[in-house]
Amino acid sequence: MVKLRLMLWLAFMVAACVPPGPGVEMGPPPESPLIPNQVPVLLENQWRLTEIVYNGARRGFISNDPVLVTFHPGILAFRACNSGSLYFDTLGIENANEYRTLSGASTARDCAGGGSEQEAIFVSALRATNRYEIAGDTLILSGEHARVTFVIDNETAKPPDWQ
Repeated sequence: MVKLRLMLWLAFMVAACVPPGPGVEMGPPPESPLIPNQVPVLLENQWRLTEIVYNGARRGFISNDPVLVTFHPGILAFRACNSGSLYFDTLGIENANEYRTLSGASTARDCAGGGSEQEAIFVSALRATNRYEIAGDTLILSGEHARVTFVIDNETAKPPDWQ
């Protein structure tokens, strides 16, 4: 059963990587407020978590290392206990500061001292955001049930696998 699942998964992944045949138009790339030269301050900086408010409660995040995010066109990469990313786009959204989060991926290490639960809240809060605001060196990602605040932190070293 496991072997069958692995073979089906592998076949799906290979099929998903095949480019369309000749004559098939792929269309324009998704529009995003996070395309270089549109919001350079967002893309040129690394952001450190300072506050999470999720489902009406302020949530702490206790960690030996700072929780960081970086932005790339269509991707929000994060490093907490685990490293991961969320995809987002702005298709069909009229306000330039709004977006919608899509699927993402993350490593799955167990985090010490309740860190796994904290990280799950952090990622859930990120997924619940749909707009951003930048004021000076502060970035606020917010949504109906979440507000996640960051400040610019270009002093903390990026992990080697980050762009």
